Amino acid sequence: MLSSEPAHDNLDAALGLSDAALTRGVDVYLYLIDDAVTAVEDARVQALAARGLKLFVCAYGCQKRRQPLSDLATNCGLVVLTDIINGTDRFLSLNWSGGPDMAPTPPLTLGSSTARFVRAL
Repeated sequence: MLSSEPAHDNLDAALGLSDAALTRGVDVYLYLIDDAVTAVEDARVQALAARGLKLFVCAYGCQKRRQPLSDLATNCGLVVLTDIINGTDRFLSLNWSGGPDMAPTPPLTLGSSTARFVRAL
């Protein structure tokens, strides 16, 4: 699950992890929620979807941000997210809840601990 805006480094981390997992033949589900809903049209996200990534976008998040629903993903709600969480072996949530007066939290980096995680997939 990704909730941070596309400009945040968490998108790159999510894409890197997804790419590595898809390369290993793992089923990957990416749920875009909150500020991340605008990433649904990102060419890198769509390239992973073309490789088999199952892409979901929060319909309420789109509505709240005045973003049209996309034909490039499954538009859904939190019930589907709950099903994804309950039906997966591993779940990662990349979030940032900053504001104009808050410094962003450091993004997830693709370091050695991530490499160990991907190998464990």
